[in-house]
Amino acid sequence: MVWAGLSDDDKKALKEAAIEAGKLNRELSVKADTELREKMTAAGVAINEVDQAPFAEKTKSVYDKWSKEYPDLVKLITTEAAK
Repeated sequence: MVWAGLSDDDKKALKEAAIEAGKLNRELSVKADTELREKMTAAGVAINEVDQAPFAEKTKSVYDKWSKEYPDLVKLITTEAAK
C-alpha cells in the first residue's frame, strides 16, 4: 500500500493538505450555493427547506465508524457542515 510506504512527515503533510483543501472546498461550495439560491429565487423558484435531522440520524453510524479512524477529519467535517 502506498500510504504505508510514506514517511510520518509525508503522511502529516498530506493530512494537513487534505484538511485545508476540504476547508477551501466547503467555502467555495457555500458561496456557490448562496449565489445559485439567489438566482433561482429571483427567477421565481420556490426552495423548500428540509428537516435534516432524519438524514443525520440515518448516517450516524457512518460518522461513528470513521470517527474512530479519523477523529480530526470527522470533527472538521461536522463542524463545517453545521455552519
